Amino acid sequence: MTGPARNALMASLLAIPLGLAACSPAAKQISLKGYGPLEIQAGQPFNVQPDGLSAIWADTTDAPKSAVPVLAGQKLPGSSVNSDGTLVSGLVPPELYAKPGSYPLYIVDEKTGKKSNEVMLIVK
Repeated sequence: MTGPARNALMASLLAIPLGLAACSPAAKQISLKGYGPLEIQAGQPFNVQPDGLSAIWADTTDAPKSAVPVLAGQKLPGSSVNSDGTLVSGLVPPELYAKPGSYPLYIVDEKTGKKSNEVMLIVK
């Protein structure tokens, strides 16, 4: 095979990997199903860690290792994600639970910027 027929065949073969790449699945959406602890009292430490700081955990689906919890617009420090992406945790600074109220909580993938759904964390 020579000439235009060969060139057409080569072009079609080179296009195959591009076509396959376009069909690969997108990153999964992080789902935030719940959080804990549920009983948080204004100004009172909760789920106290060895360093004395309060912590929350989030029940998630498909959270990557680069995910962090965001509470009231602040990324929580000391965050971690378990190996199967079903649990994300973070430390909560005292100013975020100092007053009663409902505060938005979601998970964000720091690599992609993708966000989970949002739930309201209640401080009584």
